[in-house]
Amino acid sequence: MRKPLFVVWLGILLLPAPLLPAQPTAPWQALLDANLSQWDKFIGVPHHTVPLEGVEKGDGMNGTPLGLNRDPLNVFSVEMRDGEPVLHVSGQIYGGLSTKAEFENYHLSVEFKWGERKWEPRLNAKRDSGILYHGQEPHGQFWNVWLRAPEMQIQEGDCGDFHALAGVAMDVRASRLAGSGPETWLYDPAGELRTFQSGGGRRVRRSVDHEKPNDQ
Repeated sequence: MRKPLFVVWLGILLLPAPLLPAQPTAPWQALLDANLSQWDKFIGVPHHTVPLEGVEKGDGMNGTPLGLNRDPLNVFSVEMRDGEPVLHVSGQIYGGLSTKAEFENYHLSVEFKWGERKWEPRLNAKRDSGILYHGQEPHGQFWNVWLRAPEMQIQEGDCGDFHALAGVAMDVRASRLAGSGPETWLYDPAGELRTFQSGGGRRVRRSVDHEKPNDQ
């Protein structure tokens, strides 16, 4: 079963994203180019408000996805800025990019900036995205678009949270947030080692807020 590094964005600009192999002296490997040649696209279910003819539509989650490498509205595109490729994601339809190659024992470096426009079904919700790593095929296991994978959340106010998607489980050291009830846990290197899995209790909140304002 192929396990690509799976990265998904909804409505952000992503700056050049290099990946560092396990050897600390190895050079960074750039993952972006003008043609997204190292990535596959998977586009989910168009919301009924999307101006796209001849396809089945739904609520954005339930229905028939557009599928693999079918992106008629260019949800994912690359712009060149100062000679560097920058990924632009419109967020008009839920979708994701997955690496064609497999990776292990790496460091991933990413910079991002939120766009301004939002779309249904998240027109009045937080801007939301995420990095899904070590994803397992087939596509469409979560909301008819994403792979089965652990997620590092990229969402306004929640960057760095852990989520388990589509049957994933992971052991994470965490401490319960005082006075918050049994389901709110914060990442804590000195905390209890607990299993967090899809369904109830699948989230661990980041312990430190490193987010910048949206215009930075």
